[in-house]
Amino acid sequence: MTEEQETKKCPFCGEYINTKATKCRYCGEWLNNFCPYCGEIVSKKAEKCPVCNSNLNKNEKSSFKEKNSTAFGIFSLVFMFFVIFITITILVYIWNG
Repeated sequence: MTEEQETKKCPFCGEYINTKATKCRYCGEWLNNFCPYCGEIVSKKAEKCPVCNSNLNKNEKSSFKEKNSTAFGIFSLVFMFFVIFITITILVYIWNG
């Protein structure tokens, strides 16, 4: 590295790297993965943020989406049956005069 380039310490291995680096050339960790809660750089493999101790488990986020989509599916089915029931009721009323 030339003296003109500014350096910073890698938060994972402690080696000095270029300040514009997005991946450490020594330990191979990506430096563009941030904690969604505190904004600190975290390893992609991390399950908890080492700074704010927040849970970074990706499975919890996807299960939240699954629960939302399941609730939406149930709501859609109930609404569809309600619309069909009303339609049949109106048709029966029209046919019976």
